Amino acid sequence: MKRTFRFVLMAAVLIQCLSACKKEAYPHALRVADSLICVKPDSAVTLLSQLKDTLSMFNKSTQMYYRLLCIKADDKAYIPHTSDSLILALIDYYDVPGRRTHLTEVYYYAGRVYRDLQDAPPKPCIICRKQSNECLKAVTTTCSI
Repeated sequence: MKRTFRFVLMAAVLIQCLSACKKEAYPHALRVADSLICVKPDSAVTLLSQLKDTLSMFNKSTQMYYRLLCIKADDKAYIPHTSDSLILALIDYYDVPGRRTHLTEVYYYAGRVYRDLQDAPPKPCIICRKQSNECLKAVTTTCSI
């Protein structure tokens, strides 16, 4: 009896721990677009443009992830960025404790955006690259076992 109780208790604790560590699940279409970006970026751009009308149904986190995927897909499809307003909004959103899951990637693409805006000085690119490296080091340090 005690053995069964311990097993059930351990299973409950394990399930609770795993559910607390669960990453936020994004809609299936966004996950498909994310997986297409490196393989077929043009298809990802098309899929993301089709999803634009349904964006208002999702929460802020999903909307910001969608915007990050749009920047990422455009970059991989060699579509030049024409403004930094979208990436600045992403930096403002993700540079908050508790929301830093994509911050390294956001800083990386900020550097890519500034590179595309050839009239911008190279300083923003360098700052974004340094920020990206610092975020990556922080994640590596935090997650090391």
